[in-house]
Amino acid sequence: MNSLKVRAVSGIVYVALLVTALLLSSDVLFLLLFAFMGGSMIIEFNRLTLVNRLHPFRIVLDIVATIWGVYATSRYVCGAESIQIFIPYFLYIAYAFSRTIFADLAQGTRTVGNVLTAQVYIALPLFITTAVSYQPDGSFDGTFALLVFVLIWLNDTGAYLVGSTLGKHKLYPQVSPKKSVEGLIGGFFFTLLFSLFIPSILPSLERFDLFTAPLLGLVVAVMGTLGDFFESALKRKAGVKDSGKIIPGHGGVLDRLDSYLFALPMASMLYFWLY
Repeated sequence: MNSLKVRAVSGIVYVALLVTALLLSSDVLFLLLFAFMGGSMIIEFNRLTLVNRLHPFRIVLDIVATIWGVYATSRYVCGAESIQIFIPYFLYIAYAFSRTIFADLAQGTRTVGNVLTAQVYIALPLFITTAVSYQPDGSFDGTFALLVFVLIWLNDTGAYLVGSTLGKHKLYPQVSPKKSVEGLIGGFFFTLLFSLFIPSILPSLERFDLFTAPLLGLVVAVMGTLGDFFESALKRKAGVKDSGKIIPGHGGVLDRLDSYLFALPMASMLYFWLY
């Protein structure tokens, strides 16, 4: 199977898993999928930031803390557990800070910085995804999270189509040489155009109107682009092309979710304002 077919097949599987987990399944698949993606991204992030100086025990704790945070958020939002369910997570954060006391100050500070960056960059968006997908009555609806993914895909598609045909002015060649100003505009146009139809396409998100829906599209397009640049900068500094190899033809999980990790938190602010 050639590389194009591999990329197409793995892309279809990836999208199918997301759609199934967010729309067509019980919350069990959602928790399993996002726990897996969270753990994978933590590993990939540590590879990018620490290169050959990996610390397996700390990475395992990062993964466990992230998975526990996703689970705890789902239980808390549903009203099944009190705020105390987050105690193990915050104990881990406290443990990370304690490294500055019991280790070399410079090394301890780097450790804390790496842990906190991973938790804010990777874990927090997953917690927020869980919060917007679980309802206080115990039901599950991942429509909004999937909408953010769709807007990102449209932005990427528009940027590629316009950039590959009309792109002449480089956007940020030091970090991402292939991106152009024309592609950026094309991606924004595709995203904003689709956003106008959100009120009629998704009745479950009826509070998004002809003002707030395009605003959502703009937020996702801008933040998604910044997320793409951020991960590209990490990879360039680490001297690698992809964050991992777990998705054939696409690289790592972080390569697929880099835009989402930046876009979802800002988009969710608009969601929580309306709901």
